[in-house]
Amino acid sequence: MLKLVLEPGDNLDRSLSAAARQLERIVEEGIKEGYVRVRAYPRPDVVVASAAILSMLYSFGIRPLFKVSVRQPSSIDVPTILIGYNNPNYKSRDVSSSLLSVSLEANNPPPPSATYISGQGSVPAMLGLMMSKAGASYGRREYLLLLFSATYWGGFIEKTGKMHGLDKLLYDALVEADTGLEILNTLKVYKPMSMTLCQAISKTIDPYYPGLTGDPEGCVDLLQGNGAGDLAGRVVATLKREELEKAALIILSHIREVVGRDVDVGEYVAGLTLSRVLNFDPRLRANSILYAIDLERDLTPIVSIASQLDTVIEKVEDYHIDISSYFADIIEGIKLVKTKVQPWIRGYKIVSESKTSPLFMWRALKLSGRVGDSPLLFEVNGKLCASTLQVEEALGYGEAKKLVDVKAVEEVGLSLCVKESA
Repeated sequence: MLKLVLEPGDNLDRSLSAAARQLERIVEEGIKEGYVRVRAYPRPDVVVASAAILSMLYSFGIRPLFKVSVRQPSSIDVPTILIGYNNPNYKSRDVSSSLLSVSLEANNPPPPSATYISGQGSVPAMLGLMMSKAGASYGRREYLLLLFSATYWGGFIEKTGKMHGLDKLLYDALVEADTGLEILNTLKVYKPMSMTLCQAISKTIDPYYPGLTGDPEGCVDLLQGNGAGDLAGRVVATLKREELEKAALIILSHIREVVGRDVDVGEYVAGLTLSRVLNFDPRLRANSILYAIDLERDLTPIVSIASQLDTVIEKVEDYHIDISSYFADIIEGIKLVKTKVQPWIRGYKIVSESKTSPLFMWRALKLSGRVGDSPLLFEVNGKLCASTLQVEEALGYGEAKKLVDVKAVEEVGLSLCVKESA
């Protein structure tokens, strides 16, 4: 049994070495057994991080037994990696094989054969530092960059881009590894290092730019009409500070006019991490994976990505960038109906036959001022269902599990469902 807390300071290196040894132990057992069970809690950052774990296991010839659920396994009878399950509470009788749990909190003592790891950072950051410490076979650059991408959903990077705790240390480690990572103060757009200003704004769905996402010509007209047409065709990363401020003022004023309310500048302007050397945009990578998973509400996309990480990830990103017009049409034409399913379940019923990611739909509608933190509900086979990822992001860590535990909803894949007549 072993309990480790990873936190910045003099003891971190020793703790990371111990954590890395436990990861290596699970992998060694997996090589002997032929498989390792990986169970992930349905949080956006945890689900993206799971792709790196799966890909690492595939590289060792290990077959992952993968599932995403609000509930952790009742017993541990095969080598198991749990990610994102706060405060695991296994007893000795429950554990007959090796267990490695990585979560934000781990207050309970682990039983024999179990290791509980928690720390002052997101789950992806903890995994990234552990895998980097374990050596080259575990800490391949593509795994670490994917884990860093996941940190953007982990709660330790502010919307302004400021990083905290272990997440900042993972960034520092990647900079030292010659990945070319840097922080660019700019508009929050996809691929600012290679796309022009209006191209990037029109292709970005998170954050959603009302009236501009999906419409590059509208962006050009807006800038030209305000005396800044020369900026429309400039690559975003080449804009000087005064040029960026000029463009941001025009764009934010336009958004305020469209949504009819004040806009939080931090939602649209921030210090973004990117690598021009690798043409790598962490937010785009994480968002592309999440959109694909949430669109299908099953695990097929993430398994495909993990098993062919080098080739599939670029296709997933290209698809995500290409949906902006379709996505904008859905957001602008969507009909919302406030619905009270049960006294403790209220949400917005979506009256639309178009299919998109509820998580990103909710983020866009929230920025537009049309919804709050309540879930978006869809009719599925006579039931009203919500995306588990969207519920977790809107209501907070662990809220999906609470709803399942009290039998208010039923977990169906990556959805939470309830009979409409309840």
